Amino acid sequence: MRPVTHADELVDLEAVDGELRFAMAVAAVGQNLRGAPYTGQYDFDNIIQLAQGAKGEDPFGYRAEFLNLAQLAKAARHVGSMGDIQSS
Repeated sequence: MRPVTHADELVDLEAVDGELRFAMAVAAVGQNLRGAPYTGQYDFDNIIQLAQGAKGEDPFGYRAEFLNLAQLAKAARHVGSMGDIQSS
């Protein structure tokens, strides 16, 4: 093993393996649902786009189901923020 260095850095996200990009999207949904600060400005639209681009083969439909859940999470977050506005 060796340490990760700047030489390992990829400038273009598309250069990252599709399996890893999909895993990143799954992790980002969890972070956004928790309201964690680690994703910064990376919102559900960005996450869904990342997952769609990395969906790859999906013989059992699990990745498609994840995309549906991410869309529902996005909609729920929007509805929840509308409730905050109405109660103000």
